[in-house]
Amino acid sequence: MNEEQQRIAIAAALGWTDIRRENRHAFGGLRGDPPNNVRMVVPSYCRDLNKTQSAIKALITTKLLEVEFIERLTSVINREVSGDYRKLGAGPIDFVTARPEWLAEALIKTLNLPQP
Repeated sequence: MNEEQQRIAIAAALGWTDIRRENRHAFGGLRGDPPNNVRMVVPSYCRDLNKTQSAIKALITTKLLEVEFIERLTSVINREVSGDYRKLGAGPIDFVTARPEWLAEALIKTLNLPQP
């Protein structure tokens, strides 16, 4: 999935509706209707660590999902790290310093979100 598809998938899982690309002069972009709010720009979950963490807290609601999320994140980290460090495998510091795009990918895989 590309970044926009990931944004749409996570936003839809959080209850956003009518998500679409709009060209509104300088304020264009991907917009949607979040639950209990007015139409706004869909957050960039792959670039904004705070938004990604909020989505994880809202969507990972059971211990089973939490365990699966950690397993998925471990796989993403192990794929992304390089060199001799990869031989060590993912460790606690990797989870603390995980990039937002890694977290978003692990979240999408954990929840088996459909590609928009």
